[in-house]
Parts: sequence; structure tokens; C-alpha cells
Amino acid sequence: MTAETVADNDPVYRHVIDPNAFNAQGFAPQKWLKLADTGTGAIGSVAWSRLLPTIADVHGYGIRLAAFMNDNLRSKGKFTEKKARLYCGAYELPARAVRSLVGTPFLEAVAAADVIPHDEIGEPAHCDLAITSVSGGNFLEETKTEIIDRLWHACSAVHKYDSNTLAAASNDTMRYSGELPDPPAALIAKA
Repeated sequence: MTAETVADNDPVYRHVIDPNAFNAQGFAPQKWLKLADTGTGAIGSVAWSRLLPTIADVHGYGIRLAAFMNDNLRSKGKFTEKKARLYCGAYELPARAVRSLVGTPFLEAVAAADVIPHDEIGEPAHCDLAITSVSGGNFLEETKTEIIDRLWHACSAVHKYDSNTLAAASNDTMRYSGELPDPPAALIAKA
């Protein structure tokens, strides 16, 4: 674990894994980030750009993450080619977007929000999105949905992993949609 602080302007990356971030129609923005209950709020996972200085490093992290998930399935005897986790790319957002959840309209239940470096599964670039509730308990599902939506709209870029590599990795190429959409903030910047 590092004692460094993730600066507001530092990008963090949310890696997209198929099937976790997809539904039958393709990529599902409401599924791009999972927030797990902590008893005092919620926690999610991102990776810090300072320790992933190139897009190749960002993709390497995502590939290792998918491999870890597949190994976990294998260790439980649940792995099949249809259940294989495939890394698709990563969405980029500034750390300030997480911290700015505090005081946001309709998110009065958020007392604190931060990006905290936390080495996980041997990945020093991993960070927790730590979001604390005003009540000191877990968030309602509606609040978690609103948090996920706000962070999705704050994403500034998508870094797609080569879809030819994805198709070759999957025996069921229809499973993967082949496209990760540009996030809303990137579309506005292009306009």
C-alpha cells in the first residue's frame, strides 16, 4: 500500500470486463461500475494513472484482471468458455469526479467520497472508490445507481482494447458487442 494521495486531476481508470458490464443488448452503463456495500457506505475499484503511465499499461492491468477472474472461476470449478471473462477496455475519469459526489444534488446521503490507493491482487495501481454514507450504514440501491450514473457521466475517455484480440479470445464472438461507446463527457468535448 502506498502513502501517496491521488490528486484531483489524476485520471483513474475503470476496466470493463465482459460479461460483467454487459447485458443482452451490449454494453450497459449502469453495470460499468459495481459498488459493494461496506456497512458504512460503498466501495468500488479503479486503477491509478500514476502507476499505469501508458495505455499499454492500462490494458495490461485489464488483461491481468480478467485472467485473475478466470483463475478464480477455475479454482471454484465454475469456469467454462461461455463464462470466460474478457477484458474490453477502460474508461477514464478524473479523481475529482469521485470527490465531487459530496454535496451533489440528489446525493445528500453521501458524506465523503475519495480515491484511496490500495494494492489488491498484487496490483499496486488498484484504488478503492470509498464512499461513506451520512447515516453510517449502507446506501439504498437508488443512491448507488445515482452514484454510478454521475461517475459514468464524468468519464472523459474510453480506451478500447483491440477487438480482433477479443474475438480471437472468445469462441462466442456474438457475446461481446465489439464496441464500447464514448462516455457522455467525451461526446460533449467532441461537439
